[in-house]
Amino acid sequence: MNNKISKQDIEQAVGGNWTTLLERVGVPNDLLNGKHQPCPNCGGTDRYRYTNHKNSGTWICNQCQPDGASPFDLVMAVYGCSFVEAKELMADALGLSVSENGKTFTAKPLPEPVKKQPENRFTPIVPVPDYALKSMTFFHKYRNDKKGEYPVMKHVFRDEQGRILGGVGRFIGSDGRKVDLPYTFCHDSKTNTNGWQYKCWDGLRPLYGLEVLAQNPDKIVLVVEGEKCKQAAHYAELGVVAVTWHGGCNAWDKSDWSPLAGRRVILWADADSKRIKPNNQQIQSGMTEDNAPFLHKYKQGGMKAMMGVAEKLTELGCDCAFVKLPDVGVLPDGYDITDALEEGIYAKLPPHDILSWQNMGDWLIDFADLKADFARVFAHSEKRSVCADESVKMLENSGAHTQPIGVFAGQTQGENAVNDEEFGNLPPQDNLLNHLLENYAAIGQKEKAINLVTGETLSRRQLEKIFTKDAVLNWTYHKNQRRLPEFEAQMLSSKLVLEAKAKNRDFANILNRYIYLDGTTDAYDIKLDDVVSLAAVKAAIPEEFEDWAKSPARLVCPISNYVFDPKLPVGISYYEDDDGNKNVSYINKFNGFDIEFEKLPEMPEKTLLHEMYPKFSGCQEILGLIWHLCSGNGEVSMRVYRWVLCWLACRLRFPHEKPPTTLVFISEVQGVGKSTFADKVLKGLFTKYYRKLNQNALESRFNSSLKFALMTVFEEIAPSDERMNVIGKLKDMISGETIMIENKGRDVQEFSDFNSYVINSNDARSIPMETNDRRFMTMHCKEKYSEEAHERLMAEIENGGLSVFAEFLHALPLFYSDNDGNWRKFTPHSKPIMTPIKQRMIGLSRQSWEAFYEAWKNGEIENLPFVSCRKKDLWAVYVWWCDYTKTFKMSQDKFFNSIACKFERVYRTQCKLEWDTKKIDVFVLPHSEIDGEKYPEPNTAHTARSGSHGELITIAEYLGKQVVAFNKAASIHLPHLPAL
Repeated sequence: MNNKISKQDIEQAVGGNWTTLLERVGVPNDLLNGKHQPCPNCGGTDRYRYTNHKNSGTWICNQCQPDGASPFDLVMAVYGCSFVEAKELMADALGLSVSENGKTFTAKPLPEPVKKQPENRFTPIVPVPDYALKSMTFFHKYRNDKKGEYPVMKHVFRDEQGRILGGVGRFIGSDGRKVDLPYTFCHDSKTNTNGWQYKCWDGLRPLYGLEVLAQNPDKIVLVVEGEKCKQAAHYAELGVVAVTWHGGCNAWDKSDWSPLAGRRVILWADADSKRIKPNNQQIQSGMTEDNAPFLHKYKQGGMKAMMGVAEKLTELGCDCAFVKLPDVGVLPDGYDITDALEEGIYAKLPPHDILSWQNMGDWLIDFADLKADFARVFAHSEKRSVCADESVKMLENSGAHTQPIGVFAGQTQGENAVNDEEFGNLPPQDNLLNHLLENYAAIGQKEKAINLVTGETLSRRQLEKIFTKDAVLNWTYHKNQRRLPEFEAQMLSSKLVLEAKAKNRDFANILNRYIYLDGTTDAYDIKLDDVVSLAAVKAAIPEEFEDWAKSPARLVCPISNYVFDPKLPVGISYYEDDDGNKNVSYINKFNGFDIEFEKLPEMPEKTLLHEMYPKFSGCQEILGLIWHLCSGNGEVSMRVYRWVLCWLACRLRFPHEKPPTTLVFISEVQGVGKSTFADKVLKGLFTKYYRKLNQNALESRFNSSLKFALMTVFEEIAPSDERMNVIGKLKDMISGETIMIENKGRDVQEFSDFNSYVINSNDARSIPMETNDRRFMTMHCKEKYSEEAHERLMAEIENGGLSVFAEFLHALPLFYSDNDGNWRKFTPHSKPIMTPIKQRMIGLSRQSWEAFYEAWKNGEIENLPFVSCRKKDLWAVYVWWCDYTKTFKMSQDKFFNSIACKFERVYRTQCKLEWDTKKIDVFVLPHSEIDGEKYPEPNTAHTARSGSHGELITIAEYLGKQVVAFNKAASIHLPHLPAL
């Protein structure tokens, strides 16, 4: 390798991508990850770190290279080589070579380094939640060598409502400098937790003092620099509202100044006295930092920041004035309002006298004058500030109108005194200016305006054609000119246009047809009386859809208020808000019954059914069909018939009261009339609220067909593998007050449920039924319904029989005879009548332990007394009984756990047997269920009762007598059963 390749050649060839080059040379990746680790040069523990400052490949070691070192030094340290050798390694890795004349050239350059984007891990939460306020300690755990530190000053930022937005803590660095750090409550995206962090607010920062500003809308606003100055001004009670921003003189434009819009503002800049920084030539001539000239007052940080603030506030319609500060160098550097207040006698600047608009000539200067002076000073400067450029441009655009801006009527400012009647050079037709002020607002920083009445947007040239140049010019710089941010202007324009369009008849019809269901992507179509997707709405009104979606006059109903509730008024309910706009209160899908009939008063309680028949002769065939379906239930057929009629009457008269019962028609014979009753009678009564479903619908999880129904018939329900899984769902459907409706591809929705059910089946095993069932009114249909009767029924229905039947149900006295034969008032919650078919279905649904218990209790197991017994004996008898009756046998654990619910107690206790006393496991029956005369209840001190036979009976004797009796009886069937 030729040594003519220089260090500069390598630096030029690498193009700033030192990390890739060092990897090619063979520097371990661990040394290039930017983390603290042992130094390859001195071996110091946790002192080395690869910094790659500005892509220069640099590194530092707090022990041997605290000021940083080059990538050449790193290669020399890793390989222990000389500088020339390190240079050769790098040149080879870069593919550098030397031509015959010694001129170097390079291979294809390395790719540009990729800057790693910092992760925005913490997101401030504003306003701060109430639960987080107790943990707002301002403790900084990473300061003071990671020992943690509290700030010397704390400032809490609030919004206009007084809600906490965060804070700023002041710390003193090791060099004595003040450090102000923003303190906010943040969400940590890495750990998905919330907590306090020293992190600035996102977007524009809030001002400090907003809550006091909102409480005093008429007071003058004092803008100072720094939280400390704001607090000092606030507690001095100067008669003004003090506010400030966070971040110092270089961050004034990062705050939101809109809360000050339209206010009178006094700006008190810090009296900075910074000097220019001498260059090498000036230093050689004897200039030092202590004797260098001062920066111009407009280039001092405090004044420069306040000029920017004033420029911004003027755009917001504020009247701005500055506190006159002495020339630079008169006051100490950084002299501010805090220093003025601490002097007591206000020797230099008396704050109480300064902060008054009446002292404009003595202590204050209008921003317009200050700005003009500012522009004049820097008009010929080669390096102008942003504020200077803006000021000069504004003055040039204004032509001869260089009058001060922001002075109030009647206040003098030397020769430039103005008032509201004589502003600038108004044309004679001053009503043009008034019209502009009243009806137009400027848009952001653009030369456009918006008509506040029509929403129309006009350019400056268009305005000048309408109102003349002079009127527009004076309006542009008038203190009462309104100015809207661009996004607000767009929103206002859209709103005004849509409001005007809503008055159009065709568009008004669209607004009155569709109701957006808030919380969904659907709308309710009043014309179709159904819910449609927004895509369907767009297909129906493609040209007007966007305007409908954005219109403030669009009807909106929360999805929770889209209901089916017979208790509420039918249809759509509207209300008017305070502005007179029509709004939707709720949409009720219940619109009343379609069938027309007269709601007759209920007849007296003792009125019998046959007494009512002559008055309602027009529905005899319908009543005959219902009697036909109920007549196969033996002695209780008439009770069942009356119960079913009362149930139907409640459904028609009280649709808002859902009965927790259902009608079940069972028939082994085909053609008994079950389907005729459903299709002709129930469907005719309930019309659009009637549903007819099959077993697949019952077992499916998609149940949208059950929405908004009052009567549902499940047809041809048969026993299946799913029946045990479905029975719980069916029970909830029958008695539940709400139902979860699930459509394909849609979220589940909850609705109030007023639906009742009728189940038709040809198999008694179709519905598993419990012993104490309270939901199923089960009827056995044994005989076919004749064709002649069917023809008479159809003729009656065609002649208005359903209307007569509805009148019959309204007049029917709601009374029935219960299971015990007692005459009772019928309500939607009346319990069903026990029928023979229901008893049989209960028996078919019993588990083996239930069947065994019922057989034992009813004396169906010969010679076996119904008494308390030993667990082993009961299990032995159960096993024998299952074998004897060919019944499926459960495991012992399941049997004991299942049958235990029928006993009062199951425990191990002393029992006095015939020959001795033993501790055995006993199933104890309630005393009320056994023969009390044969087995008297214990009357010892344990029971606090007196013996009925005049002698003491202990619990051991009481249980022992029963256990022995059961054991002896069981031994008859089980000879090998061990005796007690």
